[in-house]
Amino acid sequence: MQVASLSSSSNVIGDSGLTLTVSFTTVSPFKSGYELQLKVPVYNPNAAAVNPGDMITSATPTCIGTLGMNSGLSCSFDTTTRILQLLGVSSTDLPGGTVMTFTVDNFRNPYNGMAKTGF
Repeated sequence: MQVASLSSSSNVIGDSGLTLTVSFTTVSPFKSGYELQLKVPVYNPNAAAVNPGDMITSATPTCIGTLGMNSGLSCSFDTTTRILQLLGVSSTDLPGGTVMTFTVDNFRNPYNGMAKTGF
């Protein structure tokens, strides 16, 4: 991936039930049938280790491809590994340099205004 941006539907710290928009540009060709995985950081790394919380608050969020990918994506969020997995991304091979954008619901904004890393 060459360039990536993540944008929440709200600027309110700690707000939940939001939509996260993820956009990136591929470097290599993206083959039909490939899946995408996005590692999502812990909601609050300063919380007790047993319950730091997740920034995706559902194991079965809804993901929608809005640019460069199929709109009817299948996605799931593994709360153990904190990986968002998208299936059915593209039914055709795509060249490198393709801009891809999707949205995912059930997103929770970070607990403070500091820039969040780890995606």
